[in-house]
Amino acid sequence: MWTTWAASDSVAWCEVLIPGWGFRAFWFLAAVCVQLGGLMPLVVVTWSVRKTSGEDGLFGLQTAQIRGGVSNLMSGKCGGRAGIRKFYKKSNEPLEYLPGVSIVKPLMGVDPLLSENITSHLELRYPNFEIIFCVEDPNDPAVELVESLFRKYPNVDARLIIGGNGNMVNPMVNNFLPAYESAKYDLVWLSTSRIKANTDIMVDMVRKSEDPRVALVHQLPYYSDQRGFMNAIEKVCFGCALGRSAIALNHMGMLCFTGMSYIVRKSILDRYGGFARFGKFLAEDYFCSKELFENGYKIVLSAYPAQQNVANASISIYITRMVRWLRLRLNMLTIVAAFFEPMIECVNLGFLTALSLRYFFGIPMITTMAVHISLWMLLDYFLLRFVQGGPLPFSFLAFIFAWWTRELLTYVIYVKAVLHPRTVKWGINTYHLSLGGHTELLHTPTGSGGSTKRTKSVDLSPITFHEAAPSEIVPPKAVATSTTPQEHIWRHFTRNGYIRSSADRQHLTLVSDA
Repeated sequence: MWTTWAASDSVAWCEVLIPGWGFRAFWFLAAVCVQLGGLMPLVVVTWSVRKTSGEDGLFGLQTAQIRGGVSNLMSGKCGGRAGIRKFYKKSNEPLEYLPGVSIVKPLMGVDPLLSENITSHLELRYPNFEIIFCVEDPNDPAVELVESLFRKYPNVDARLIIGGNGNMVNPMVNNFLPAYESAKYDLVWLSTSRIKANTDIMVDMVRKSEDPRVALVHQLPYYSDQRGFMNAIEKVCFGCALGRSAIALNHMGMLCFTGMSYIVRKSILDRYGGFARFGKFLAEDYFCSKELFENGYKIVLSAYPAQQNVANASISIYITRMVRWLRLRLNMLTIVAAFFEPMIECVNLGFLTALSLRYFFGIPMITTMAVHISLWMLLDYFLLRFVQGGPLPFSFLAFIFAWWTRELLTYVIYVKAVLHPRTVKWGINTYHLSLGGHTELLHTPTGSGGSTKRTKSVDLSPITFHEAAPSEIVPPKAVATSTTPQEHIWRHFTRNGYIRSSADRQHLTLVSDA
């Protein structure tokens, strides 16, 4: 009985510990374990109060602010301002000693706030950096926007690469791979189109990258302040649901990474094949960080959340994105995503706890659920204010509605994801996922009938760039609107000469002004 770990023996073991309870004790202990597992991120974040109260960054925020929240509940005092100061604490070290950074920003289409996002990168006050914008389609309206901003900021070391790579299943990797390969600095900041930057964020990420054991510094995804109820839902999702797990797991030294904005050391990543190796996955950020983490490098969380600055958010867009992410996790981390993730949701944990307490002690389920959800919601509210770094742009009542909306949408997202777990739609493309995360692009014929074809990705070696002699440099006569595989698309870049990208998206030539 003591050496066999079957369920029946576990019940018998509980009978020995608590005579007369048997299966009821087994069920109760199992429910307690599940409850503790779900609360572990909150416990760890709270525990970090003592351990990191003197440290800078996001954990400094957690420690001081959670301590202030408890103090507020017990004595009516709040230590919020001190926590915010620790969270956004700046270094007085001169910027001249910071290394160069190559910012890679892939673009596709134009959002009403895209110009603001790009401008925030062009206005960075940093001594040594370059910005490489990437557009896959030469007729993309983002091309015109970027070129207009080049004229507005002529002294910024910036260039635009058009055409992408052409051999990657992952559309984002396909877009930014030539820019990554052409980066002239070892620190490469991958900043997606929806991210708004500032100098403090950049300096913090660079400083954390100076440790030779650190290969990647990333930001907790968050949302900028926008009008509308959807902004509250997005903030609750990223600041609470994702925030509590990401902060706790990173604090414990475990891998929890979302690749919306991060700095990676190119010399380290290239030892393991660079991004060309991970283009066969839609979740290239996860597999990239996993490779680095398993080889002994640190993945560090920045002190500043990533500011997603996107207009026209909607419930349908939110659900589509979350379904896509969950389907990726279902194929990469099947057991975790299918079974454990649902068990750490507030309502599910509360139901199990309430059922157990009613069964054993006769406590009404409604009482347990009310206390459980109220405490959980209150902790989430404190956590959201900590991540926000100041007052929220909506009321506490709006937070309650947004919190419940996100909680209920979780069940809709889960059902939609598990109904078709192997199919993911991203943009205009549809992909087939295999267990382990491998991805195949589904090409559907334009005509009626016919079968769907699958195209697998191809790993690439780094792209070689050829520098032309000064005499070979001539300005482009015009920008082609339609091309054949032998024609080329020219774009002019202030201070950087011209980038010539072939229309077949497989060859790239850098022509330098120097």
